[in-house]
Amino acid sequence: MNTLLRIVSDSVPLLCLIVFQAVIGLGVAAIDIRNGNAGSSAFYASCVQVAAALIYLGIRATLRAREWKDIERGLGDSLNADLPRPRGETSREWYCFVSAQRKEAARLLAERDAAAAEDMEAFIAAIHAMKTPATAIALIAEKAEHSGEPPRPIDLKLEAEELDRLLELALGRIRLADFERDTSIEEIDLRTLAAMSIRRARRLFIVRGISMDFPDGGATAETDRKWMAFILDQLIVNAAKYASAAVRVTVRQIGSTAEIAVKDDGPGIPEEDRDRIFTKSFVGSIGRAADDAGIRSSGYGLYLALRAAEKLGARISISCAEGGGTIAIVTVPAKRSRFEGDFDDRS
Repeated sequence: MNTLLRIVSDSVPLLCLIVFQAVIGLGVAAIDIRNGNAGSSAFYASCVQVAAALIYLGIRATLRAREWKDIERGLGDSLNADLPRPRGETSREWYCFVSAQRKEAARLLAERDAAAAEDMEAFIAAIHAMKTPATAIALIAEKAEHSGEPPRPIDLKLEAEELDRLLELALGRIRLADFERDTSIEEIDLRTLAAMSIRRARRLFIVRGISMDFPDGGATAETDRKWMAFILDQLIVNAAKYASAAVRVTVRQIGSTAEIAVKDDGPGIPEEDRDRIFTKSFVGSIGRAADDAGIRSSGYGLYLALRAAEKLGARISISCAEGGGTIAIVTVPAKRSRFEGDFDDRS
């Protein structure tokens, strides 16, 4: 019924024209007959015209019905169903337009699905990493139960802090998609922020027997406290994972920028990994070696840190340090008036 109504609606102008012509023809024939003239020719012409019009309308209605059936079928699966073939220049233009729109929609859908898969992969990796501190807490409780002595609060606190850090990593990817709403720019004491990140990573320092050097020096910058803490957490934890014996964190003000440097004395970055360290899910040969030693690497920490830094207008660089090891430097503009954008490299 809907298809019939559409066909009738599309054909109203043509029907009006045909009826008008038929009325004129029949009127002329009637006048001729009334005046005693032979009106059979005019009447015959009108009948032929009406018949031809009806045949035309029938053909057009059939074609339009097929088109609307194709369209209705396509609406059920708008990205995969075959489009009605174009008829005429205007139809061809619309066919090209709709085809282009469908390709773009399919591309955006594929990107969304890929991003959702990445989010799930990162979340699962972080949740999997939580098994280590969760197992440690269970072992602490089991040991206390067997010995009859209460567990040491410091042991429980360290494992709880590690769980909290891993949970922040899992949530970081999700919150990054809504960065502007989750951001508040204010003046931050970066030394205090770095000290808090060092404290959150102390479990890893204790487990691996890594010493921490945090010399005097400080800086302030207008940035987001939570996201900058997230960035520092990733860099300091990375340094603690791969250091051989020590990690050094320095904070200093350089002109219109603030700089936080995190240096470890580990094996450094293999040449084949240097161009890929910020790639999502990339672990690298050093990361795989750490995994084998029981120190899990999700492969998403540096990727998320880089994304957050870019949105804050900050910059992260990671390179081999003089004398061996790795140095990661976060450069933050001291003054910020907006969330996004680059700042000039200092000379």
